[in-house]
Amino acid sequence: MLTDEQPGPEQIKVLRAMTGEERLEAAERLYWSARKMKAAGLRCQHPDWPEHEYRRTYGAFSQMPEAELFLLFVRPLQRAGIRYIVTGSVAAIFYGEPRLTLDVDLVVFLNEKDIGRLRDFFPSSDFYLPPSEIIATEARREMRGHFNILHVPTGFKADVYLSGRDELEAWAFRNQRLIQFEGETVALAPPEYVIVRKLEYTAKEVLKSIYATSAPCWPCLANNSTDLCWRTGFRDAGCKSSGS
Repeated sequence: MLTDEQPGPEQIKVLRAMTGEERLEAAERLYWSARKMKAAGLRCQHPDWPEHEYRRTYGAFSQMPEAELFLLFVRPLQRAGIRYIVTGSVAAIFYGEPRLTLDVDLVVFLNEKDIGRLRDFFPSSDFYLPPSEIIATEARREMRGHFNILHVPTGFKADVYLSGRDELEAWAFRNQRLIQFEGETVALAPPEYVIVRKLEYTAKEVLKSIYATSAPCWPCLANNSTDLCWRTGFRDAGCKSSGS
């Protein structure tokens, strides 16, 4: 699991408080939620397929009556009239392959008035929200303000990223895809945005891993190691040529 998908402390607390039966039920809902989202993607990509073809490809996904987990967050935002797009792993499932995820990533336009209304649409009986002061601080950031909303009964979490003045996110809102899912019209980030954000984060993690793995070995490499270090950006790894 990537570190941007790791459960936060509030989510861990909720999951630990669950019984074994509740955890199994939560895992089952995650499984079916992913399959239903992929089925929606197939319907969008192949509108000419007959019903039996969808069922052959992804099974009897309609047998699960529960509300889809990410809709627990999308529906309140829509009722509040707050603009959003779904991105991250949930959007990647729609465009690509089904997988399990413990959260949904949302990019949201949030103004000061909206902050005060959030608790009306995400009541404390079912949701954990950080204090309004923290949300307001994040909303003032020009780039990548962020907070979490946690649905306590299921342990499912929304990572809410605030649009700020990020030009890429403004482009994503202009090019959002409106899809029909479980009777709802859902705003989905375009695939280009989903890919870029995933690559942006994953690349940082991969580079950190490469650096940590290779740093102890740099002094032992051949004579051309110094040039290699500089060209790959690892000049701080203690790189020395064998002749130095």
